[in-house]
Amino acid sequence: MNLIYFALSQKTEDLIKAILVIFLIVILVFAIFGFIGNLIEKTMKAQSKKVDVYMTNVVISRICDKPKDFVRIAKEKNRICFFKASIAPIILMLISLIIWVSYHIINGNWSESIFDTTTGIGTLFYTFDFSKVQYVPPLGFAGITISNYPHFLTNESITNYIIFVFLIVGYVWYLVNIQAYFSRLYRINQLRKSIYSKDLSTIDITHFYNLDKVNPYADQVNQNKGTITTQQGEVNSSNNNLNNNDIKR
Repeated sequence: MNLIYFALSQKTEDLIKAILVIFLIVILVFAIFGFIGNLIEKTMKAQSKKVDVYMTNVVISRICDKPKDFVRIAKEKNRICFFKASIAPIILMLISLIIWVSYHIINGNWSESIFDTTTGIGTLFYTFDFSKVQYVPPLGFAGITISNYPHFLTNESITNYIIFVFLIVGYVWYLVNIQAYFSRLYRINQLRKSIYSKDLSTIDITHFYNLDKVNPYADQVNQNKGTITTQQGEVNSSNNNLNNNDIKR
């Protein structure tokens, strides 16, 4: 009887441990996705501000006084910005392609993958063999073996590392540029609505009439000007009186 209770308590303990592990994994996954989402949001806001940079002078100088002109010019500048920013990542991906072709021309093995676990970047990570996996109630698995331990290649296959670095950097860089392109498009649409809106609730009318906002020392400057003008008037009148007295004499 005690043996049965012990077995049940052991299974219950294993079940609780398995549930806790799954719960922690779920929390970790949500935290990672939340961090990535927050990072993407901040990156998009920073990227969209480029529209303000290259459209401020255009708006202030009144080159475009209609929403459609603003959108046309802003989109054209956005495309130019995207093409210029995409030159470097495309060059990196082309370099990786050239190295990949040259490497396979030399060794003649075109079926070799840069992700291979023996000759590619797969050697840098653990590889698990699930061919003999077995389910162990209630939430366990057995028979999982490690078929590859992380190690660094030192032969000619190290070229796959170089190919992967150029490829992944160029690819991620290009994806960031695409994200920036659409972020700026969204910002352009926002500015089109806000700049050319006829809704007075979005306009601070005191900005146009309250001089204190433009120059907080405006009143003081005007008073100083008035004082200087009065003093000059007094000096001129005294000079005129002196001249009149000299003439009478």
